[in-house]
Amino acid sequence: MRWIKFSLLFIAAIVVLILTKQVLLPLLKSNNSLLQIETTGVEARVYLNDEGKGETPFLGKKLPVGEVKLRLEAEINSPRSQKVVFSRTISLNTASLTSVNYDFGPDERLSSGDIRSKRVGEGLVVVTHPSKAVVFLNGLEVGGGPVSLFPSKGIHKLKISLAGYYSRELEIDVEPGKRSIVEVFLAINPFERVEKIQEGKINLYQMSTNNEWLASNPETWSKGVFFYGQTKNLSFDALIDFAGAVYYKDKSGFDKKINEGKSVVVGYLDNKESTGLASKAKESLSAITKSSSTVKTITKKVQITTTPTGFLNVRSGPNTGSSVVAKVNPGETYELLEEQPGWYKIKLSSGQGWISSQYAKKL
Repeated sequence: MRWIKFSLLFIAAIVVLILTKQVLLPLLKSNNSLLQIETTGVEARVYLNDEGKGETPFLGKKLPVGEVKLRLEAEINSPRSQKVVFSRTISLNTASLTSVNYDFGPDERLSSGDIRSKRVGEGLVVVTHPSKAVVFLNGLEVGGGPVSLFPSKGIHKLKISLAGYYSRELEIDVEPGKRSIVEVFLAINPFERVEKIQEGKINLYQMSTNNEWLASNPETWSKGVFFYGQTKNLSFDALIDFAGAVYYKDKSGFDKKINEGKSVVVGYLDNKESTGLASKAKESLSAITKSSSTVKTITKKVQITTTPTGFLNVRSGPNTGSSVVAKVNPGETYELLEEQPGWYKIKLSSGQGWISSQYAKKL
């Protein structure tokens, strides 16, 4: 009998353990994690494990503790609307806030941001993308990312820098008993080197970069230049790459400026530090800055010759059966609109009509 009771108690204990692991723990686990997401200047759609959760600014409460796949999607104009995506696996920790701050650019590599979280422990860990970016704490260089630090409790200023990228600055609150983890993403600077090489009606700037990825993707580079142009107080009307491809901010606006004789700002995206433009880029620059007003439009005309009646009937169609809509006189000239065998279509002061080609000659 005792053996049966012992067996039943053992089975009951196993059931309790299973229920605790599969039911109670997940329930407890799902009620103590927070996620806050901010995207500067743009609303982004928020997805957690591919499930739509709303738009930014976003505050998620009572989220499951553990790793979750975060995806942000935003529409960015540079100069035309396009979807840009940021995707990252993040950790949601027990009774803690995970904060995501993201500044969208026209491409993920031209965007910046940071992810901040806290765990049990002490100190501060800074992870950088790209790695080896220089980390400054309260104005003092403390190493290249990733770096582990143990500053005093309180508010501290972080700055992450790397040549060819925009720096990012943020404030971190270091608390006792908590380990702060900061993951920082830097945006490529599309204006690494800019030099004005021509001034006048065509203001030409030469741009170069040490970033191999950017140099090999000139179309994306052009989007970055249009997007971040305000940081350099430069508003480019058009960009030309080393292969001669042209990227316009607004093509119709550019053509209008050229035809009206107004000055334009053009950038040359150079894939290497060279002097002047590549031959194909020169050809493109010449082609796009040539005013269409210099192309003459030739208007064909006809002159009315002598007729037996002293005038010539203008008819509604190219045949003698069509009605007469007007009369013209010998010696008068008219714009030629169209031709058919034996007939000319001419433009009148009010309307148009057909005349016999027997009594008219082309000028």
